Amino acid sequence: MRSWTRAWSRCSGRDDESPIIACGNAAIANGCGRVPHQEASYLTLSSTGDSLVLVTSSHDPQLLKGVLSLLLLHLLAEQESYGYEVVQRLQGAGFTDVLEGTVYPALARLEREGRLASRLVASSSGPARKYYRLTDAGQQALAAGRAGWARHAAGVDAILSRPTTAAPQKGS
Repeated sequence: MRSWTRAWSRCSGRDDESPIIACGNAAIANGCGRVPHQEASYLTLSSTGDSLVLVTSSHDPQLLKGVLSLLLLHLLAEQESYGYEVVQRLQGAGFTDVLEGTVYPALARLEREGRLASRLVASSSGPARKYYRLTDAGQQALAAGRAGWARHAAGVDAILSRPTTAAPQKGS
């Protein structure tokens, strides 16, 4: 699976939308020659097998990248689930831009790391489903992840709750 992310935003003084192509830490502004300072929405192109899927979201995919494993561990601590069901549960919780092409590799990685175990269950509506559940190592990783999230969230909240005094410079 490959995915590319484009952040779309209006460049000042232009009527068209110019894409910002984001690859890892690099960003290339097309058209206006600079990265816009406005809030961007993100367009993700995912290739899984023979299909391409485009999803538009206001969530920065880099933010989700850091917490996806924690979310998966928590959802599977709530109940054993198969991959597509996990995707539906994430989307139902507001992560509408999370696709199977993101979740399945993360589940496989967590299983390789010993944090998840799986079993195949026959399905009347198609191929067997692979159900995932937490292992003891997964429970420990979830507890550590929750504690780490609480520390980081408290630090982010402490900074973001401070008043700002600097007004944005015109033209920035």
